[in-house]
Amino acid sequence: MNLRSTLSTLLLLAALLPAARAANHVLEIKSAADYVTIPDSDSLDLAATFTLEAWVKGNPGEGAVVSKRRSEGGTGVRLAVIQGKVQIGFNNDPGGNRGINVVVESPKLIEPGKWYHIATTYDGTIAKVYINGSLEGSFEFSESLINSSMPMTIGQEGIPGGPGPFLGLIDEVRVWNRALSAEEIQSRMSIQLTGEEPGLVGYWNFDDQTASDRSVYRNDGELIGGAQLVEDPLIFLQIHRAVEIISVSGSSTSTYQLQFKPDATADEWTNLGEPFTGGEPVQFFDSTRAGQKLYRAIRLQ
Repeated sequence: MNLRSTLSTLLLLAALLPAARAANHVLEIKSAADYVTIPDSDSLDLAATFTLEAWVKGNPGEGAVVSKRRSEGGTGVRLAVIQGKVQIGFNNDPGGNRGINVVVESPKLIEPGKWYHIATTYDGTIAKVYINGSLEGSFEFSESLINSSMPMTIGQEGIPGGPGPFLGLIDEVRVWNRALSAEEIQSRMSIQLTGEEPGLVGYWNFDDQTASDRSVYRNDGELIGGAQLVEDPLIFLQIHRAVEIISVSGSSTSTYQLQFKPDATADEWTNLGEPFTGGEPVQFFDSTRAGQKLYRAIRLQ
């Protein structure tokens, strides 16, 4: 669809529905007895570099989203939400049960009942924490990590029935054996993976209604306690080429910003990506909400 106008603000009422797909399933954790356990394997030894990431929605109390507890002489690692802050924790045991604890957390809080993408990376020298693809915290940490022989868990701290569950919904859990860049996190967080991406050693999206691993390493998990897989609206953002700005206000060099709201009665507009220049086709992210959507292009200069 092409828009040619001399107005600085364009309004377009459009009904764009995403392509139909199977229902999205997510992991639901309701108590400390609920979690997914994944047997230890060589591919899940996080002793050099790694990335842990997931989509979460719940009550941001104290709970681990992805955890690999330390064994004696090993290093424990977890991605958690603690009092609303996203956190990476290291618990290093160089032997003799002498622990070294390092925690890096975001100053930003996540809100209850909303979906967030959270991630943490470690490249051997710096640990980083991300929320929705934005870097929110980092810390230099060059302690030697040691392989842990403990199972990996999703939704729990790693001790069956122990404290530290993430009470809520978890989806698209991914474990990598390398530190993803911010650009890689941003470009992949809102799409499903094939399972064959280089460095991907664990991928649980629960859409087959099991805790099977969709990576090539097949680190399949098992639902424990009352952990269950339930349907929840698709959290991903789908890409639509909806509006192509040809010329606005008579200038092909002006910069614009595309915005949308889910219906004409909504109060707030949501920005869709970075500002773009007139004359360029616009490809943007559009949330998967049914019904009509209101779009507008704002001339910034």
